[in-house]
Amino acid sequence: MEEYKEFLESEYGASVQRMISNNEHSDSEIDDSDVDPDFISQLIVDDKIILKIFEETNLYAQQKLSLSQYSTNSRLSKWTNTNLEEMHNWLRLILWMGLVQLPEITAAYKYVRQVSNKCLPHPSTLRKWYAVVDGAPGFTKGSINAIQIKVAEMKLKDKTLVCGMMIDEISIKEGTHFNGTRNQGYISYGTGLNADTDTLPLAKEAIVIMLVALNSNWLFSAKSGSEKANLINIALVIVYDTGVLVKTLTFDVAASNISMATSLGAKLYPPDMKTFFSHPKIFIFLDPCHMLKLCRKTFGDWKTLYDKDGREIKWELLKQIIDLQESAQLHLATKIRPRHINYYKEKMKVKLAAQTLSESVAKALTYCTE
Repeated sequence: MEEYKEFLESEYGASVQRMISNNEHSDSEIDDSDVDPDFISQLIVDDKIILKIFEETNLYAQQKLSLSQYSTNSRLSKWTNTNLEEMHNWLRLILWMGLVQLPEITAAYKYVRQVSNKCLPHPSTLRKWYAVVDGAPGFTKGSINAIQIKVAEMKLKDKTLVCGMMIDEISIKEGTHFNGTRNQGYISYGTGLNADTDTLPLAKEAIVIMLVALNSNWLFSAKSGSEKANLINIALVIVYDTGVLVKTLTFDVAASNISMATSLGAKLYPPDMKTFFSHPKIFIFLDPCHMLKLCRKTFGDWKTLYDKDGREIKWELLKQIIDLQESAQLHLATKIRPRHINYYKEKMKVKLAAQTLSESVAKALTYCTE
């Protein structure tokens, strides 16, 4: 209450009261040229708050510079302390992006960059800044920072982040290559010791340690189609910046992927199917391997399907072919075996699905029918 009284007694509070008391005319009589943007921004955030943001920003930067080891090419080496004018300009830009409603935040950023005489970095520059990940052996610093952010987020909810740890090995091709600063390919545990020596043996596999959150989404989960569509758009922009032309997009038929295609501008269900979207024109392909397994699973689960003329297609006929081949000890030029019918423990093998729905099986069925 005391803060409210202090505001009313201030210059800004008195101005607001005069504006309210004098507001007896219609909106059509208001002259927009009399509205001072600086005055409006100061009504929302006064100089005390701006000064606090200014001080804390510079303090954080100094702490970061004193604790971090960075190269001369790092952005940190080019840091200069901000000032009150920059803070005010930053606030005005944020307000402007909120007032000028555009479809996406990227479009809003480009608009603000254009009207501010391109004083802001180009979007491609921002992507380069945030796409740099140190892939050297060891524990990735970016991952540790992300974990710390997630822990802080959970503490705000009075929760503790609980994770499970997984470890696996990935076979890699033996060999060395020069990455511009040193030779890579030798055994390294990420400690920094003997990193450049060639006395160590060549590495044959990479050990990957991964944390899986048990009571939270980790770290980002693109569950909805719109989230996946945004990721695809970002990836396409990054790839196009390199000069590559993308013509196709392939994915399986998960429900979120179909929704993603719709968000991108395609339509993968009748009528009026549209199997491409403009970015420029990119054609969509459903993963053939996954489609084969889905067809085989549907056939095996439902046992009986119907063609467009209403005729039955029975799973039982495949079993009869196998029984005939086993009893006669003669195979009808097919590769279908009992494991193709009892596929449940090998449902990920595309080969079994392809052989079950192959042309040779169709010809064997036709031969037995005739």
